[in-house]
Amino acid sequence: MKRGSYEAFLTEFPFLEEILKKERKAHPCLVDSIRVERVDQRLLYRILSVLRYSFVEYRETLWVVMPSNSVQKVPIWATIGPSVGRPVIEALVGFEEATHLVLLRQDSFSNQFRDTFAVIVYKVARGFTIKEEMNRAKEIALAEVRREADF
Repeated sequence: MKRGSYEAFLTEFPFLEEILKKERKAHPCLVDSIRVERVDQRLLYRILSVLRYSFVEYRETLWVVMPSNSVQKVPIWATIGPSVGRPVIEALVGFEEATHLVLLRQDSFSNQFRDTFAVIVYKVARGFTIKEEMNRAKEIALAEVRREADF
């Protein structure tokens, strides 16, 4: 990633530097891309992945940023087994006050010479909180089920 773009993202989102240091990726040549997206139902019901096959790996890691700008890695595994992920909305229970979510994707499948490493910063729509987005996603899912069941 270009140093100027990398540094601009760190200026706009200061918590990224701490997350990248904890993931040992705190250098522009180690990060392939950084994007910003909105928290939505598609993200909240997504199941994060870790896939490993001999020497290759695809791994997603979710971090939350609290109002104090402190960061914390979110456990993504369900209690029924170590290889079974759970939806983001379930993993976020207890982190409803978060201001941002950061999803890290590390992929050693697509490039045989080095891992690719992508960062997605998820922001909540202005005037909303993660908790409100979670409640709105639940309401939408319930309305869809009711609509489907009412024939």
